[in-house]
Amino acid sequence: MQKFAEYLLLTLLCVGLSIGCPDSGWAAAAGSGKGVIRVRRANVRKTPDKHSPRLFTLRRNDIIKILKERPDWFYIVSTEEQQGWVFKSLVKIVKPAKVKPKIRILSDALSGYQKIFIDRLVLRMQSQLADIKPQKFEFLISRAGSDEKTSGAPSKSSVAKQKPGSWLLILRSHFCRKDYQTESAPEIEPGTVDLLIYQHRLKVMLETRDLLRAEIEKNPALWPDTGSALPAVEILLVLKSESGD
Repeated sequence: MQKFAEYLLLTLLCVGLSIGCPDSGWAAAAGSGKGVIRVRRANVRKTPDKHSPRLFTLRRNDIIKILKERPDWFYIVSTEEQQGWVFKSLVKIVKPAKVKPKIRILSDALSGYQKIFIDRLVLRMQSQLADIKPQKFEFLISRAGSDEKTSGAPSKSSVAKQKPGSWLLILRSHFCRKDYQTESAPEIEPGTVDLLIYQHRLKVMLETRDLLRAEIEKNPALWPDTGSALPAVEILLVLKSESGD
């Protein structure tokens, strides 16, 4: 129950949920994949039936693209654009390589040492948030009470309610309604957001918060004005629409 309550403390802000997105091609292809023939010869048939007419034959290590599947069959296209059905057991799935996301850092005035530590945190986040599709994030870090603001950093009013000496970490990412509907369960009603889809991002932010808190406790002289022995580090996950409202 405590862990559940902790997740609820993470405010999820959905802004201007857009319907169409120019980068949604990856979602349309999410059901397809690549494979390689694992046996000496593999017959490709007209229908998903072992008695169906053979269309052509593939050889070991031939690369294919999987378009759809049945319980025991893949519908594939070869490098020569030939299509047909092949037994799943004859194909080895090739997992797509993950791509580290681009993360832009926005922060209030930090010391040289603090910037180095935050850069290390962001490198760790890039590895954790790597995905098969390219992604872009903004990582904002702000200390309550700081008067110097950078463009795009949280406004003074957004941190006014923070405890003195506390830190606010924000991960802002792109939201596309079309991509979301592809990933979400079909029973999710329009206009709602299923937090479970973003659970991994929340977990990354929780771990980042804990690392920053441990660093401040370990080197308090390098992180002045924390206000207490146990620094308050709060996190926020923001989903930003294509329109940028």
